[in-house]
Amino acid sequence: MRNRYTLSVLFLFFTSLLFAQTPIHPGNGSSIVKSTSATNLTVSWTAFGSATTYDYEFQIDSTGWSALTNTATTSFTIPYASLAIGNVVTWRVRDNNTGVPGLFTNYSFTIGPNPTPTPLDAATGVVQATASVSWTAFDEGGWGNGNYDVDFATDAGFTSIVASAVNTASTSLALPALAFNTTYYWRVRDTDTDGAGTDGSWFTFSFTTISAPPILSSPANGLLGVDASVNITFNWNSVTGANLYQLQVDNDPAFGSPEVLTTSATTSANDGGVLLPGVVYYWRVRSSNNGGTSWSNWSSSWNFTTEFLASPINLSVGVSIVQTFDWLDVTGATGYTLEIASDNAFTNIVLTQATVSSNYTLTAAQALVNGVTYYWRVTSNNAVPVVSGTWTFMVVQPAVPYLTNPANASTLYGNTIYFSWYVTGLSASNFVLEIDDATDFTTPIQTFTGLTSSYYSWIYSGLTPGSTYYWRVTSKTSGGVIVNYSSTWSFVAPGMPIVYPSYPIGGVTVYTTTPSLYYYTGTYYNGQFEVRYATNSSVDGNGMLNNISAASLPLTSNLYVTLPALTAGSTYYWQVRSSNGVNTSAWSSVQSFVVYSSTPATPVVPYLSWPIGGATVYA
Repeated sequence: MRNRYTLSVLFLFFTSLLFAQTPIHPGNGSSIVKSTSATNLTVSWTAFGSATTYDYEFQIDSTGWSALTNTATTSFTIPYASLAIGNVVTWRVRDNNTGVPGLFTNYSFTIGPNPTPTPLDAATGVVQATASVSWTAFDEGGWGNGNYDVDFATDAGFTSIVASAVNTASTSLALPALAFNTTYYWRVRDTDTDGAGTDGSWFTFSFTTISAPPILSSPANGLLGVDASVNITFNWNSVTGANLYQLQVDNDPAFGSPEVLTTSATTSANDGGVLLPGVVYYWRVRSSNNGGTSWSNWSSSWNFTTEFLASPINLSVGVSIVQTFDWLDVTGATGYTLEIASDNAFTNIVLTQATVSSNYTLTAAQALVNGVTYYWRVTSNNAVPVVSGTWTFMVVQPAVPYLTNPANASTLYGNTIYFSWYVTGLSASNFVLEIDDATDFTTPIQTFTGLTSSYYSWIYSGLTPGSTYYWRVTSKTSGGVIVNYSSTWSFVAPGMPIVYPSYPIGGVTVYTTTPSLYYYTGTYYNGQFEVRYATNSSVDGNGMLNNISAASLPLTSNLYVTLPALTAGSTYYWQVRSSNGVNTSAWSSVQSFVVYSSTPATPVVPYLSWPIGGATVYA
């Protein structure tokens, strides 16, 4: 009997060992991701032996076994809420319907990290040429890694999907061409979480591409004669989404060792005064939309040449007919070529002179013509020649100023007087312009000194319209010595021009409650206008609308104004005059119009008002 009982116990023991099965889900030692949509994780095993009930228990991170539970199924659930990334779940199951429970076997799995995306989630500055997104293999539910569904879209709601794959074994997705400074969204999920093809939860990611390379603006590509004696400012167009730019300037087109490497939050930067004269420099800019963590591609590369001409300075007047031309040394130059022409395109070159030094004095045989304006430039003899900018000068001539404008005894119009003259003879470097109501100029009404150009514009004040005034120009040397006087010319001081209402006038009906009023002058005038309107036509002794309803609009330089909202069905009166802020013209005649009171029954035919009949316009 003892032997038979012993054999029965051994039979049951070994039977339990024989039929205990490796769990199907999750696999022993596996790593699974935590679902973002399911409530519970199902743990299941294959039925074994003739068992109809099972005992199971589990623990998380060895924190103690759960209550031993008997079940008639081959699975149990663990709430995802109780699980966190990194948890190790240990569980075990045994047959418990024979009266003699089987032996437990321990199994485990780990809650692994979510899939790692490439590019990283929410990354910025992603290269616009990125060809694909990828992710680390993952298993949701414990039925093995993959396959996967993946979508790539231009919106967070995935209504605009531009690339996708269904039930793919790959852990990457090829992308279409990407735009600059654009946020893209993509998601991936396990397509089998229970062995029956149930889709898992989506893991959603995003990234933003780099900003576009800037478009350069100034200095212009190939520009010559850039002044390096002051800070050179570089400008480029704004790039959408960019919050930082980087500028490189180098004398090496490959930008091997930039002389300038600086960042700017705006669309400009300067060289800091480090650039040298007589050098060809190259510059480029790139942008960033994440504060410099990553950068766009470089812009195209532009070049410019810093100026190395010295004297005669640009726009010089009174240059010697046998002038000495001087310029700064250019590094590496073995010589120079000086060119002088009578036009800035150098189609009429009057001198081409080679020299080994950085200056040259004209000989008597090369003397320039008095009073002629010339242009000059220098080219260095280098492996890559450096070309200067083009400077201009006027050769010495008698310093008698000749008046040109305003014409003698002319009547002027407008609020600005444009004076101009020219000089012949000996050199003069500055001028004095005088204006007086008498021809002796003992007490000039206005004196303008230190003028270095042969013209001057004056927005006049203190002159009586219609009165005659006199003017002259005095030429001086650089030391202030008077060289000569011009003749004395006169002009009649300008008055403020009368302004003529154009439209709406004559009681015409307008079909808007915010009509525009148009007017014109019979002369050139670049000043301002004052418009006044009212619902009553009464005027004061100066012809100005004076009803309590009258109001003046702010001064404007336009030949029209738009009224604020008017009352439909009402008649309005308006007038206009010119003003320079000090003087005004007389008010124009009062004109009227009616604001429509209802929608017209028939289409309104527009009538041309101004300009018509071949009228001359002055603006």
